[in-house]
Amino acid sequence: MKKPLILVALLSITSFAADYSAMTMTEMQAMRGNIPEADRPAYQAEMQTRVQAMTQEERQSMQRNMHQSKQDGQGSMIQNRVRTQTQTMQPQMQNRMQNMQQPMGGRMGGGR
Repeated sequence: MKKPLILVALLSITSFAADYSAMTMTEMQAMRGNIPEADRPAYQAEMQTRVQAMTQEERQSMQRNMHQSKQDGQGSMIQNRVRTQTQTMQPQMQNRMQNMQQPMGGRMGGGR
């Protein structure tokens, strides 16, 4: 009873995974670092299959391109992270600013 249930669960999970075999290598490389956790095994398997089918020259070219894009992309990755953190913190900061602008209502008074 458990085996058919597990098989159905595995098949349903794989049916929702992205079809990386239909993508070009350039598209797959552009997605690198942004793959949903559930899709990572399928992505890695497809990448491994493609890399194994490459000639030595193609592999070296791919590695150079990945190295260059990594260097180019580090600045934008940091900018994206800062932008995300800023957007997350902005409502909290606005609330704090509004609370600071409200009248204190007798809370000041020298401690008497």
